[in-house]
Amino acid sequence: MSGRRATLALYARTLRHLRPQQIAWRLLRMVRRRLPVRVPAEDRRTPAHYDGASLQRLREFLAVARAHGLDADADPLALRDDIFTFLGQSVDCEARMPWQDKSVSRLWRYQLHGFRTARMLAATAFSDAAALGDAAHAARWVEDWRRHNPPGADVAWDSHPTSERLFNWVLSSAAFGAGYGATAARCTLQAAWLEARIEYDLCANHVLKEVMALALVGEVTGNAALRRRAWALVEEQVSEQTLPDGGHYERSPMYHAQALFDGLVLHAASAGAPAFFDSALRRMTHFLEDLLHPDGDIPLFSDAAFGETMPGGALVRLSHELLGMKPREETRPALLDSGFFVLGSGADRMILKAAGPSPAYQPGHAHADPFSFELSVAGQRMIVDGGCHGYAESPLRGYCRSVRAHNTVCINGEEPMEAWDVFRVGRRYQVTAADWEMSGHASTLRGVCRWPQGWTHARYARYDRDTGFWAVVDRVDGGDPLAVESCLHFHPGTELTKKDGFWIATRGEARLGILPEGADRIERIEGAHGPDQGWYCPRFGAAEPAPTLVLHAKGAGRLSCGWMLFPPEGADRVVAALEAVRMELRQEG
Repeated sequence: MSGRRATLALYARTLRHLRPQQIAWRLLRMVRRRLPVRVPAEDRRTPAHYDGASLQRLREFLAVARAHGLDADADPLALRDDIFTFLGQSVDCEARMPWQDKSVSRLWRYQLHGFRTARMLAATAFSDAAALGDAAHAARWVEDWRRHNPPGADVAWDSHPTSERLFNWVLSSAAFGAGYGATAARCTLQAAWLEARIEYDLCANHVLKEVMALALVGEVTGNAALRRRAWALVEEQVSEQTLPDGGHYERSPMYHAQALFDGLVLHAASAGAPAFFDSALRRMTHFLEDLLHPDGDIPLFSDAAFGETMPGGALVRLSHELLGMKPREETRPALLDSGFFVLGSGADRMILKAAGPSPAYQPGHAHADPFSFELSVAGQRMIVDGGCHGYAESPLRGYCRSVRAHNTVCINGEEPMEAWDVFRVGRRYQVTAADWEMSGHASTLRGVCRWPQGWTHARYARYDRDTGFWAVVDRVDGGDPLAVESCLHFHPGTELTKKDGFWIATRGEARLGILPEGADRIERIEGAHGPDQGWYCPRFGAAEPAPTLVLHAKGAGRLSCGWMLFPPEGADRVVAALEAVRMELRQEG
């Protein structure tokens, strides 16, 4: 197939999953870019003003959020020197703000235009005696932004950074008061611009943030008409994007946490949030509470990264306090609607994802990770997801989305998801079954997915609470020949040693025994192995070499392989445990 025909075929495989209205909205956006910029006129008859009671509630919210660790990792001294750090890249902005500087990435400039730095200083004001001059300092950033970013300027007035800027300007105004430059009139004007440019072509978390930003401006300015329109949009999006178990439908723990934080801000600004919204925030809180590792933070599935929102545990505690909730004595092991399952409890937890690229019409943050998992042992992350290096088109972006970055199988060197151009997805795998069972001392997940190439991948994951053993066994059907690679990616702080036919992983005081099953050979990769293996990207812009074990197996028609994971001191019982798993699988066929 020629290059042009191949490209057209790729577009066809991608576009066929979109909703017709997404295409229509994208065409409208393209047309608008070619038209003269029209800025909504300010209504001078009824000038916008902040509602004092709403700002006071937000000031109290910031104080509570700061006490729970909001922006605790921010460096106020660097911010006061105009040194901004996003995506792991620090830029000295004292001489000139790089609003339109293309030498830094578009995502970096998105964060700059979103004024997260102002919120960081605003949060600092509640715990730093040196923060007295921060209001004037942050006000200079606002004025500099206004001078250098006329309406319609690229990046500056894009819908997503505009919505983020509205959140942070409002929060900063609550903290800094009248001396801060983000006036109600300026927020109202930008809200009017945003309302006409909601990203309905992208959908998902972008639209949810944008409509919540509109509702926030409506609340803090007392604009009844905007508030009425925006809350109707919020209800529409929350209904679509929040699943019955409380999870966000993109299956990204990071975007779930960001949506929950934004929702808490909006809830605090409102004198009486609608019942549907309060209920949704409670369900979202429960979901996040269920999904955390023992270290109190999120798993790194589906473009998740640390540092882009409050740590998961801190956010849950903040939500408990603000919504009057109590921590539950027991969390749910099976989040059936979202497709997340927890095998284990306490300090030993395997968090497994059994959901396909979602939503089908916008899987931009999906990864090729059918039935991948993360594992904490003795409170330490031991087996980890590859994470997310960032959103620039690069080898590391490709690696993080590929099947090789996850703790699952690669079949015949192929990918289960056709990921391309940073966020696009053509063909993709489908999860056809995810059956959960808890009986006696065991928890078991049986999942099945269909690869676009026609292969069937079934994963059996079992945890025995009495012995602390996990079994992860894969069966692949439909290929002749079959060549399967099953990967285990370890935290960079993990040491791997081989003893008596099995491996021992050690991280601090945590130890894990690893016995491969059905392997022709085991490949041990000590850290980075070119651009396509051995990387751990826990934060945007960070890539750390990490040890990896790769199980290689070959067969025809049907092939089974997998891993037994167990406490090393129980190695003498692994043979009996493995035989019990084999017998159960033989009985199931």
